[in-house]
Amino acid sequence: MPGVFVVEVIVAAAVLVGVAFVVSRDLAGLDDAGTDAKDIGLPADRPMRSDDLPRLRFRAVSGLRGGLRGYRFDDVDAAMSRIEESMRAAEAKADQRAAGRVVRPPGQPSA
Repeated sequence: MPGVFVVEVIVAAAVLVGVAFVVSRDLAGLDDAGTDAKDIGLPADRPMRSDDLPRLRFRAVSGLRGGLRGYRFDDVDAAMSRIEESMRAAEAKADQRAAGRVVRPPGQPSA
């Protein structure tokens, strides 16, 4: 059965070449985010509004020489936290209005 042996050798060689190919790839793009604080478009002085969403720009990361792409987790987490904060504030205002209470912005004296 020399034909089966030849097929086994070819398959083993193909597996070794595949493993060597994967191991030799550059995975540097998947490292943890650096300490650079690039502005991704989050407003610093007010809650987010719906018109802020199209201006968000996340930094892309890639690994395997561009074969695997994604966004930096810390950028996406920061945006999601701000969106959650803005939504909670809007929901609190709506709840207060529904309860019949007057909602005043922070720092505004009551009449």
